[in-house]
Amino acid sequence: MTFEIDISEEMKARLQRAAAQEGVDAAEYTKRVLDESLPPAKVAPIDRRERTFDLFDRWDREDETDDPEEIERRNKDAQDFMRSMNENRMPGRKLYYT
Repeated sequence: MTFEIDISEEMKARLQRAAAQEGVDAAEYTKRVLDESLPPAKVAPIDRRERTFDLFDRWDREDETDDPEEIERRNKDAQDFMRSMNENRMPGRKLYYT
């Protein structure tokens, strides 16, 4: 396939110098640079759900504690959050049942 692009004279000179240093012509050098710069042809699909679960697991490990005061504080924060969320809902449409 032939692909044509417009580049500045300065970029053309840089390309030719780099190609000469590698001992190839400018077209071959350009193909090599493009090939090295592009992502691989076959990339495994990203399982975003799995990555999200991995992130949650990492956060859980970072936040682990056995300090009773910290656990109590976190539980109170969670209760306050749930109560606040329920207060902003229509009657009978609670998000959290405690």
